[in-house]
Amino acid sequence: MLIKLIQIIKDHRGDPCLGEVFLSKESVVASSVRSERGTMVTEAVNLGISKHVGVSSLTILEGGVAKRVIVIGSPREVKEKLGIKNILRG
Repeated sequence: MLIKLIQIIKDHRGDPCLGEVFLSKESVVASSVRSERGTMVTEAVNLGISKHVGVSSLTILEGGVAKRVIVIGSPREVKEKLGIKNILRG
C-alpha cells in the first residue's frame, strides 16, 4: 500500500517547492530529524509551512539505489503514517 507524504523538493530553477511523494513502508529504511536551520526547510516556511511542523529526512530504496527525500512530519509521525514498527534513526 502506498502512502502520500508532502515532500520538499527543488524545481527546475533550484527554488524549493512542495510536492507529493507516494511511498510504501517497505521502501523506507531510515529516518532522521531535519534541522530547522536547513535552507530548504527555511524556504519551505516561506512557502507557508508552519515553523513548528517537524521535517524528516528519509532514506528510501528505489530500484536498489538508496535515495534521500525530505518530507513534512517528524520521524515519529512518518513512522505512524506508514505503519512501521521499527525504523532506523540516522
